[in-house]
Amino acid sequence: QIQSMKVPASILILLFFSKSSDSLILGQSGSAFTRSICPKPLSKIGCTTRGDMLMYDDPGSSSQEPTESGSNSGQVWSALASTERWITDTTSGENSPFARKKVSYVCETSESTEEIVGTIFRRLKDMREIGDSHGKNEDERHAALGSKYKPVTHRETLMMVMTANQECISEFSIFEKIIHTINMARRNARELVIDPSQNDKENSDILRWITSVSLGHLHPNYGEEDMKKVLAEAKEQKKSDENEIIIPEMEVYRIKRLLARRSPYPSLVLEVKCTPLPPMDESTAPPMVARQANAPLDEENEVTRNDIQKLEALFGKAATFDDEEVDEKRLQPEHPDAFWNDLGETDGIDQITFETPIDQGQRWIANNDHAYNIESSSFIHTDLRHVDAAHEFVFSSIAADRRTVVSNTRKQTYLLMPNFVSSSATSFEKFLNEVKKIMVTIPGISDGLDITIFHRESIEKEKRSPIPIFALQWNGKPS
Repeated sequence: QIQSMKVPASILILLFFSKSSDSLILGQSGSAFTRSICPKPLSKIGCTTRGDMLMYDDPGSSSQEPTESGSNSGQVWSALASTERWITDTTSGENSPFARKKVSYVCETSESTEEIVGTIFRRLKDMREIGDSHGKNEDERHAALGSKYKPVTHRETLMMVMTANQECISEFSIFEKIIHTINMARRNARELVIDPSQNDKENSDILRWITSVSLGHLHPNYGEEDMKKVLAEAKEQKKSDENEIIIPEMEVYRIKRLLARRSPYPSLVLEVKCTPLPPMDESTAPPMVARQANAPLDEENEVTRNDIQKLEALFGKAATFDDEEVDEKRLQPEHPDAFWNDLGETDGIDQITFETPIDQGQRWIANNDHAYNIESSSFIHTDLRHVDAAHEFVFSSIAADRRTVVSNTRKQTYLLMPNFVSSSATSFEKFLNEVKKIMVTIPGISDGLDITIFHRESIEKEKRSPIPIFALQWNGKPS
């Protein structure tokens, strides 16, 4: 079979079908550039094998069972083979720094742009988890080896090849805008107040590793507008007595950089790097400016104990306030529930309830949201905490709803996220704005979809839900 395909026998790639999406994960490659094996963390997050399949086996042969990709399998094989061959040719050379990298491949065959966006965030989440897992393993090695321990930096690259023929992917300007907006959302996510997990609370004082994930893009038409500008400027500067176009050396370098990022298919390059925290000593620590003991105090701006007590009382209150009449009745001794209210406020007594935060969110939506309809509304809940996982959850839900929404009908989907930015309504609103920015880059999706949020710390009283809720309001099928 290898001879009939006329391809090098040194290239051997194993694929696994991902259960969560219409994509193929490339496990290993035998070329000099991509000699690696499928990392174990990927196998722990939903990658299941359904019979190993050699890349250059005939997809239509009777020895292989039909795959979920169906008629797209031939296109997948061609995309992976072309991309692997292009990378090998581009990075060939004895001193190429890319030959040392560990690279895996994935082929995304989805035709839905919002589903592709959700998949991108899922890959980013997977790469982050790989880096965090490496840091955790290194901490365990450090504890076991003691003074003999030597830290090992982890670096890994994943290339995501897309075979969709739609305009959002094939048109470079739209594709670049989507990726740029995703990177901006990732950068702005640093400002959000994320809920810490139990492991974070226990290990808050032993953070020794830093995980960073980068995202870059390649495209067959990469930099086409920049290329036109460079050539136009060169034509204006050409000599009057010659027909030769003079291009400065710096512009030649720019052109080479643009051409180097023109891959056979639209692709993304994700790289995770997990490095040890640099040691801090007195020479690198920021200087501390202390007030001299004999320096006079400014009596006008002096902070007193009374001021501190007022601030403590102010910040100790929640942003939501019950009705004043209810509070007054609760304090009156003749009220039937006064005794039980006072007992519940006693320190040291734990209250047990069988009602979960998900139940509270669903009941609050049913009683307070005017858009709720018992026949057309649905609830989806998750326990995620990180921003990349939240983006994946939102856009995957949008993609799933868009396939089922019928024209001229209304549908509501409520995404219940009790553990995501639960203490900061401002962070939840910033997350909403980033989702809107990404949606603007997807043509047609914003026409039939309205999104809003509910949070217990919201300024608007009618949006104060017990848990963070992200609502999708469909007003008919988008164009």
